[in-house]
Amino acid sequence: TKLTQMSRLARAGALESEKLLNSEGWLIEARSLAEREHFKSACRAAYLSFLRLLDEKDVAAFAPTKTNYEYWYQLHKSREIQLIFRKLADLVELVWFGSKTADRNDFERCLQLINSVHPAIEKLSERNGTQTMESETGS
Repeated sequence: TKLTQMSRLARAGALESEKLLNSEGWLIEARSLAEREHFKSACRAAYLSFLRLLDEKDVAAFAPTKTNYEYWYQLHKSREIQLIFRKLADLVELVWFGSKTADRNDFERCLQLINSVHPAIEKLSERNGTQTMESETGS
């Protein structure tokens, strides 16, 4: 029946959205989707890779229920990471919720933004490491 079909699709969608991948896993998923020209989903997977990366590097804890605003606010210690996040979130919101049809250029832009955040994360880690050492030595 139609209701059974809808139920099956809903369950399949829930399972798909509940994948527990790390940042690298989401990036692999994103590239796989892009290869099949599913750019909308590829952009979203790239975004999830970014969020998982922030969590893995102890920059911002991942929570599936957290809003983009909550992530943005949590990134206040690094204006550079905050700005990169905002650009990525804006792009993904536009293709995921908006009327823009995602294309390869959008996906490539997502990858560029993800790549550009690595040096900023390193700078933040070094700064936090220095602060931690200073507080331990009493400097």
